[in-house]
Amino acid sequence: MKIENHRLQGGAFWAATALLAIVPLTFWTRVYRAYTLPRFAVLLIGSAILLPLLVLSVATSKESRAMLKQRHVVLVALYLLVVALSSVFGVAPFVSVLGSFENQMGLVTNACFFLCFVALVIGIGKSAPRFLYVCWAMTTPGLLIGLYALAQSAGFDPFVPTRLYTYGAGAERVVRAVGTMGHADFLGNFLLYTAPLSAGLAFASKGRARRVALAGTGLSVAAIIVSGTRGAWLGLGVGVALFATLELGGRKLALPNWLRARRGWLLVVAALMLSGCLVILSPASRSVAVRARSLVSDRVTGAGRTILWRDSLRMVPAYALLGCGPEGFRKAFLPYKSRELARVSGKIQNESSHNSYIDAIISYGIAGIIAYAALIASTMALLLRARRAANRERSMLLTGIVSSFAAVLVHKTFIYDQISSGLYFFSFAALALSAANVVAAEAADPGATVVERGPTNWLLVGAAVAFGSTAIGAALWYSLRLLEADVEIRQAVRSVATADYEGVLAPGRLAVVAPDPTGGYHFLFARALAEYATKSGPAVPAANSVADFDASRNAAIDLAISEANQSIKQGNSPDSGYLLLCYLESAKKDYGALRTDAASAVAFDGFSGPAHSFLAEACLAQGDVDGADREISVWMGLRRRAGAYNENQRQNRVQGFIGRSSALSAAGNLTRARLELFKATAAARDRCPPCHRSLAIAYEDFGLFERAIDEWESLIRLSTVPVETESAQGRIKLLMQRTGGSRTP
Repeated sequence: MKIENHRLQGGAFWAATALLAIVPLTFWTRVYRAYTLPRFAVLLIGSAILLPLLVLSVATSKESRAMLKQRHVVLVALYLLVVALSSVFGVAPFVSVLGSFENQMGLVTNACFFLCFVALVIGIGKSAPRFLYVCWAMTTPGLLIGLYALAQSAGFDPFVPTRLYTYGAGAERVVRAVGTMGHADFLGNFLLYTAPLSAGLAFASKGRARRVALAGTGLSVAAIIVSGTRGAWLGLGVGVALFATLELGGRKLALPNWLRARRGWLLVVAALMLSGCLVILSPASRSVAVRARSLVSDRVTGAGRTILWRDSLRMVPAYALLGCGPEGFRKAFLPYKSRELARVSGKIQNESSHNSYIDAIISYGIAGIIAYAALIASTMALLLRARRAANRERSMLLTGIVSSFAAVLVHKTFIYDQISSGLYFFSFAALALSAANVVAAEAADPGATVVERGPTNWLLVGAAVAFGSTAIGAALWYSLRLLEADVEIRQAVRSVATADYEGVLAPGRLAVVAPDPTGGYHFLFARALAEYATKSGPAVPAANSVADFDASRNAAIDLAISEANQSIKQGNSPDSGYLLLCYLESAKKDYGALRTDAASAVAFDGFSGPAHSFLAEACLAQGDVDGADREISVWMGLRRRAGAYNENQRQNRVQGFIGRSSALSAAGNLTRARLELFKATAAARDRCPPCHRSLAIAYEDFGLFERAIDEWESLIRLSTVPVETESAQGRIKLLMQRTGGSRTP
């Protein structure tokens, strides 16, 4: 007997399905966070619409309540509970609840994922057609994003400049397509969800649908390859191997009828040839070769990723109970970062361990990793069980889903979730339970599809409508305010290039009043003001007088300091906030405040080269030469290639420091000029006689005669040229006369 679907369940189902299709495709280049904020807004508003529908459906339908009592749903709910607890008690509660400014992957976003999960479980119910609709809704974005990524690799992108995803220059130039994801690694991770799934759909479909699915498979695979994401390549290989093993292993080869025919094989061969040709003919093919060679030649995985994993694991004892909270890693990791990682990563601060499993135990504690592992195991077990019991066509579709999920699990060793991939992870968990429900229902009664309709409680309906309207209104208000603020802050940042103070000031002030407790807009506004304040020369409009520019510059510095302090109070990147303060205080020549804030930056991140450089500057300005030498030595030790330079390279570096010192001295910034000379001294070490000669002359020109004598003495100790030694001795005698024969340090 076939019973009419409940309208509430249908509404929730179609809303959730629409989110699966729309969220991965959403980006908007007119906002500052083009790849994050627009899809967060779509997800938040869509989830707010889902909320009253689900409340009413659960309240009025026994079938819906029965769906939520299943063990798999309980596991997902427990996982969300662990995330909630870690958010409240984490190192940055506001950031953990609302999500970081960059990623928006906090508790609110995870709650949206959970609502989509529930909507799919209840909406699909035991309906095989709806299960298939969801698979197509997830496959279609893969096809479109794959096509867009291939266009990017060919140099055609109507939305984003190619330079934003081009790395290196000349022979080292590498183009890595990003699709709609914003980064090649995120593109590869997302397409692993769709590539084997598309192949499964091709085996389970007929006619035009099969051809579309095959095209989706080919485009997704080709896009994964041109993305240059090595972890995704590994995941794809595992997915393909698992697909073949499940379909060919342990039983006789039983291909579907369409594939037995010659036309079917031609379709498969055509799809494979299309993928290969797209990769080979793409201008990015050379980039693919470079990335492939790096698998063998790299000393460490992915710019120090193995070192990052090692350092991250040191955090486990401290955060084993409740974790540091989602998105809290950026702040919590600073005391655990090693000197080795600092040398490899340079100025980059890691927002994640780049390993989803390590992230789980650090962010959510031991309970979090247990819940995460249990959810993964339950999802895989449900999919395999349903596959064994399903008919031939659905079995091959489930093979594609299993293979996609396994491929993603492999790549999760090298990546962390963003909004699109996080949504699909929860959706695959929903598909696993729905597949088991559909197969079980068909085995019991192939004619039955969906469920009863409960009596209407109008009081409950009214309450749900009021609650839902409030939730939708709040989601719309919050999303639109953030989008408006992002447009404004983007305008403020762009106005720096033309030295338009009002163009920075007015939109920046509008942005910082947005409802963003993470402090991101305060930081960006402060940085834009700082960049404006340090501009000079041709960047200053000719119509502005020097006095006007100086006045606006001083006002910009003062306002930037206030905004930077505000960002430190609210955000999870205090080290960046203090470095920005140091930059501003150096420009203002407020060396007392500079020393205090540089010391704070060093306290948060002891291996921050810029922090030690600013602290050395403050020490030098206050006459603490020994302190300056000490901080410069630390700074030099953190340089990425410290100790890896030959004499010519070292001499070029020293000359670069000396050149910057001369420029700063001519500009009247004597403290910074002396700092560059001290850096040159640290860079010279005891391996480069020409470096010491250049430094000695520079110190003489600057009037630092004791330092000049030190460099001449170093030259005498290292030089093997008698004439050069005699000349140095003569300079020392002359300088000793000028200093009265004293050598006071």
